[in-house]
Amino acid sequence: METTAEDFLLPLVGESWRDLAGESRTLAGPMLQGEGLVASAVHVHDNGESVVLRCVNVTAKPTRGHWTMPYVGTWKHRRTRLNGTAIGEWVRSSGVLEFDAGPREVVTLELSTEY
Repeated sequence: METTAEDFLLPLVGESWRDLAGESRTLAGPMLQGEGLVASAVHVHDNGESVVLRCVNVTAKPTRGHWTMPYVGTWKHRRTRLNGTAIGEWVRSSGVLEFDAGPREVVTLELSTEY
């Protein structure tokens, strides 16, 4: 399942970042939690105003999971298809984005800050 989604989307692009060891800066990002969930993408949406979080349930059973954002604030998120089409309404949260994932399901969330 993971390779099918990767074949459909643009190839992954990586870049080198300066080593942060020994410096007072930290690099924080969203954290995924949930049994059988594997993060597959975190990127800025084409609109430049939101972030896409994607994971895959690699098990044959339904599971519940959540993304935890590194900064406390008011967030909103909604489910989307792989192509970015919204399939859910915006949900407000304080930084913990809960979701259900079916067996072998790819779950994509679009995330934005609430103003």
